[in-house]
Amino acid sequence: MNNIFNAPIHHIKICGSSMDEARLLVKERGAETGTVIITDFQKNGRGRKPSRVWEAEEGLSLLCTIIMRYKDFYDMPKALPLQTGMCVLKAVVKTAPSLRGKTFVKWPNDVMVNGKKAAGILCETDGSYCLIGIGVNVAQKTFPVKNAASLLTESADEINSESRFILLEHILEHIFYDIKRGDDWIEELNKNLYMKENYISFMKGEADSGKIVRGILKGVGENGELVVFCEDENKIKKFVSGEIILK
Repeated sequence: MNNIFNAPIHHIKICGSSMDEARLLVKERGAETGTVIITDFQKNGRGRKPSRVWEAEEGLSLLCTIIMRYKDFYDMPKALPLQTGMCVLKAVVKTAPSLRGKTFVKWPNDVMVNGKKAAGILCETDGSYCLIGIGVNVAQKTFPVKNAASLLTESADEINSESRFILLEHILEHIFYDIKRGDDWIEELNKNLYMKENYISFMKGEADSGKIVRGILKGVGENGELVVFCEDENKIKKFVSGEIILK
């Protein structure tokens, strides 16, 4: 595997989670920007809420964490999960060109293919480091949850377990070139935003909060917030946390 950052790629066969391995690497040895931990199988992969486990068959998913180093918290790019989502989207289309026009970023941290979840992103900060955790369903044929998909099941391209390494190279390239500290990424994101200008049900706040908002998704604001025209209040509101509810 090539890494455009010219940083190490640590390939671990089995681990608790690539995020935990990355955090340990930062703590014990430090790590340069672009260092990658990739694993064939993780026992404790997680999503937006710790109780939500990312499950994947061994060797069929891209499961990795990318370590990014900044001067401090204020030097980090805005809305990093969304910007990373665009990087993953473009890498998916490079790896599986038949998915062009069928792949979208779902606010705040998923990538959808044909209306099904194919990738999830989790970003955590650790001092001057940001850990970007990425999970992409690449070559699976079956899934433990509904409304999930892989590049293999949705594309007309030749996809196998080795495709995850090609996908990782493309993701690293886009993170290297595309992630911005300004707001010139927002227009591109809004063109590729899942359910934009459609009626949605949105659960605001923490995961499983039960606080439901319904209305038209208008897009993403300058700081990465979700912009919704709320039907009950007949006005546009912005949300910084929550998730779109999938049927």
